[in-house]
Amino acid sequence: MISRILIIGGGVIARTHADAVRSLQPARQLCVAEPNEAVRAKFQEDYPEGSYFASADEMLALPREGDEVVVVATPPWLHHRYAMAAFATGRHVLCEKPLGISAGEGDQIFAESRRRGLHFACCSVRYLNRPVLAAAKAVVDSGSLGRPLHVQWQARLRASRPGIEYQPASKWFLQKKFAGGGVLLDWGPYDIATFNALFSPREVIVESAWTSRPERGPAQPADVVIDVEHHVSATLKYVQADGQIVRIDYQRMSTTFGAPVESYQVEGPLGAVEWDWLEWKGDTLRVHRDRNGEDDTTSTRYPEGSDDLSGRRPVRTFVEFLEGGSPSLIRDEQAWFNFRILWAIQEAATTGQPQRVVFPGAKI
Repeated sequence: MISRILIIGGGVIARTHADAVRSLQPARQLCVAEPNEAVRAKFQEDYPEGSYFASADEMLALPREGDEVVVVATPPWLHHRYAMAAFATGRHVLCEKPLGISAGEGDQIFAESRRRGLHFACCSVRYLNRPVLAAAKAVVDSGSLGRPLHVQWQARLRASRPGIEYQPASKWFLQKKFAGGGVLLDWGPYDIATFNALFSPREVIVESAWTSRPERGPAQPADVVIDVEHHVSATLKYVQADGQIVRIDYQRMSTTFGAPVESYQVEGPLGAVEWDWLEWKGDTLRVHRDRNGEDDTTSTRYPEGSDDLSGRRPVRTFVEFLEGGSPSLIRDEQAWFNFRILWAIQEAATTGQPQRVVFPGAKI
């Protein structure tokens, strides 16, 4: 059994992980490292059952008590540093998305976990394990939509830029040296996790991609640097194990001048399926088919339990896996593969050249 869970960071996201730890049965030890004294004191007030430390190094120096998990819940520029430090103490790692701020950081995390025989997982699992997603996958796998399949994945939002409209005090979101990138590395991990859960590709080819930063207010202070993208578009070619091809038209914007659009659907020559991808949007699956020249849509709800919340899912699924369960999560080779697809999109946008990522050990 996992005896203790150590969280590095004391911000908003770290609290969701603390909630998850609190929900585990039987109870586990909670430790939290946060250098900001005021933040640490507030955290301790809200989670008095934990043990608190002023630095991650101090917390990681604790003698290990059996199998333990370190949750890296810092801004991205510290993910690699603390994941590697946690591995050095013999602990498994659950890392916030993205895994790092460069492709090389992800490579090193993967290599070090293998070298030490430890597991690592990514928090991009948040929108997996939903009953409505399982139902969507069942429709896709049934073949009832026909072949080939095409995915239209659009999220064009008007005012959701981290560091501006969302968590406006956290200006680190706006700089590559701290965040690694903008909307691609912020929401892209969830998008790619969904694509890979649906189609289990052996390789992904980024045929083309581009990024931009729409010039929208409000004006930021003069000393605030903004060098991340707020718009990414890519054309992806997913090659499945049996050689079947799935085409994905991918677009995500955290600010747009046009009308907001959210469309998540898979279409084939015999029909289409779309669903409420985010839990706060709903739990309905819609299957569209033809009936003698007329549109025929069936809608089915797939509610989930009140305890199965996206904020709790990373800790709960990782602990369940480590204790012998088999939940759907983003770990080890899959975590590396997903992360590398994000960087392939970034590289294609930068160079204008197609990029290819192969799942480790896949037969090509």
